Amino acid sequence: MTYLIPLVAIVVVVAFMFMQRQRLAQAGQTYAPFELSKLAPRLGLSIVNGDPSANIMLAPHNTVGTRISDDKPYEWNVRLQGSPRGRPVDFLYYHRRERQTGFVEIKYTYYDDAFIAVQLRPGAPEFELVSNQSSLGPIARRHPWPMQRSGDPNVDREFTLAANDPSVGAKIAPFLSRFDPALRAYGIHLESHGGWLRFRADGKHTSGNFYFIEQIIPALEQIADRLEQP
Repeated sequence: MTYLIPLVAIVVVVAFMFMQRQRLAQAGQTYAPFELSKLAPRLGLSIVNGDPSANIMLAPHNTVGTRISDDKPYEWNVRLQGSPRGRPVDFLYYHRRERQTGFVEIKYTYYDDAFIAVQLRPGAPEFELVSNQSSLGPIARRHPWPMQRSGDPNVDREFTLAANDPSVGAKIAPFLSRFDPALRAYGIHLESHGGWLRFRADGKHTSGNFYFIEQIIPALEQIADRLEQP
């Protein structure tokens, strides 16, 4: 009996890891179109950083079989870039997980930066728009700009808009309904800043949002076109 409990624990752990690998294999078939080697050509982008076999729907948050120690953090860094329709597009998916072992606990720290962006011409107005409700939790704002209204009651009810230019809301409001309802349920975070229009998907919002990446890029391009008009 003395040795039975550790043996049972080992069997349970091995069985759990086996089941996890089976789930990953099934998910790999389901989300095969999201491997970088398949996704990048469909988007008209080039792989600047990342393993072509990596899948944006399965990583980086799944670390089965990956060793993470105090001196060996886990890092996932994918970048795709290109100009499929003339306007530069930038896709970044970065995740870093660090471990720190203390006397009574093990602490994990997470760093995330993930977005899809299209470049804007100089002078395009800056703004930030976030969903008021998200199935994955609140979306933190990044900028202290004053609140604005779009003039569309449905848009103003669903989103919070911040900008120095009060005309921004009316410009972007017609395009927001083009995002898939499931994507809007996950939560939308748009940011026009520093010459780029970004769809941000930090932290736990990443995989759910990036499932719609082929819809997001043309929507951003259309919004960018409108922002650059008077």
